Amino acid sequence: MAVSPEDLVAGTLSQIKYHQIFTLPATDSHGPLKVTYALAGVSLTEDAPTILFCGGMFADRWQAIQDDYIAAKSGVSVIYIDRPGFGGSTPVPLDQRISTVTEIVLALLRHLNIKHVSLVGHCAGTVYALNLLSKHPEILNLARPFITLITPWVHQKYTGAKIFKAAGMLPNMLFNYVDLWQAFISFSITDAISDLVDFIRNRKNSQDEKYTEEYCKEYFGLDYQRSLELFRSGRQYQDAEVSKGVNDEAKLCLKTAKKKCGWGAAENLPELVEGLRKVWEQRVIAGQQKLKVVFLLAKYDEMIRKKGEEYLASCWSQEKCGAGIVVSTYKTEDTDHQSVGDLDNRRMVFECVKMWSGR
Repeated sequence: MAVSPEDLVAGTLSQIKYHQIFTLPATDSHGPLKVTYALAGVSLTEDAPTILFCGGMFADRWQAIQDDYIAAKSGVSVIYIDRPGFGGSTPVPLDQRISTVTEIVLALLRHLNIKHVSLVGHCAGTVYALNLLSKHPEILNLARPFITLITPWVHQKYTGAKIFKAAGMLPNMLFNYVDLWQAFISFSITDAISDLVDFIRNRKNSQDEKYTEEYCKEYFGLDYQRSLELFRSGRQYQDAEVSKGVNDEAKLCLKTAKKKCGWGAAENLPELVEGLRKVWEQRVIAGQQKLKVVFLLAKYDEMIRKKGEEYLASCWSQEKCGAGIVVSTYKTEDTDHQSVGDLDNRRMVFECVKMWSGR
């Protein structure tokens, strides 16, 4: 009896590697916290570089399903963590969000017996990646320290983006329901909220036209019909899970809740870069390798805009980074803030990590 595309996809989506559970032990500041996460690419037991992927505002472990094939073909292992309030991960207070995610990452790496990773931060995930880089550089491979920042989140006061300026002035209480906006948004609601919902949910400027038979075989290892079913079913399962974490993600990124939305080490970017400069210059003097920082930017970015790009370039200039850090910036053609993080560019990042690792 022939197996239907639906049954084949169900078998793929149910693989245990996409639905791992870890418990962060209780401390003086919190009780035990459940964390759900996923693994993609080659097995962690193989001699391959490992990437910790800090996804965007609505990204979670389900991204592993899309990335699994290209990660394996690129020869890397990738870890995706459901941040608090997503999937099965226990929610935490907003003012503890960044510190708790940092604690989760360190504990999970110990649990998985992983000593070193390359960091990748996408959009809102760059806030978490930069905190890890600043506070715990020891998790990077000292022989080949590497971090990639894909369209980093830049606060609206540095970009001048009107939709985010408008959204940042909305009542903080409204952001308790970001997870419901997509389902209940109406035509009467303001353009600022409408655009923000599309941006957060990553459904605007869809790249569905890319999904030809050839594209699906190259990026998913599946034919078009099974790839389409994988995408549709995966989205349904993802939407059925808890996603209230996006409420706090939006508050954090837009800083709508005063005194509760600090970005930790990423709060002051010039100070963060200065701190990194001092650390990595000393490491190079001690005979260690330079830190490689790669920015992957969009050709047309409605979030960062030209003003935000100039701000990033000023903060991360080679002069300010010093002799211990090498900064490279790449712009991808015909991309916007959403599409720059598509599969073809994620594959490029995976391949760069593999090449740079020398393994």
